[in-house]
Amino acid sequence: MQPLTRSLVRAIFQAFTGNIPFEHQHRDATVVIDVTLGIRPPRPGPEAASRGLSDALWALMEECWQADWRRRPRVPSLLVILEEANKTFTLQTL
Repeated sequence: MQPLTRSLVRAIFQAFTGNIPFEHQHRDATVVIDVTLGIRPPRPGPEAASRGLSDALWALMEECWQADWRRRPRVPSLLVILEEANKTFTLQTL
């Protein structure tokens, strides 16, 4: 479960921002230290929101970043939240 949720968050973050998380860090070791200390990328700004990054989707991303893998959401929960985020975004853009 751990690799799936973390990979999903990286993909979602990149889809909404065009950047990878921690792009400002130039060394992998620095990213590892940040993650170990609980540091996460800040929430992207209005441009990501205009692309559909909702409060619910950001909250999901934060849950997937939990250091304790047992506190991360399971796949069925992820699917429900992603489907709802898609419906909400589609309704707003019509």
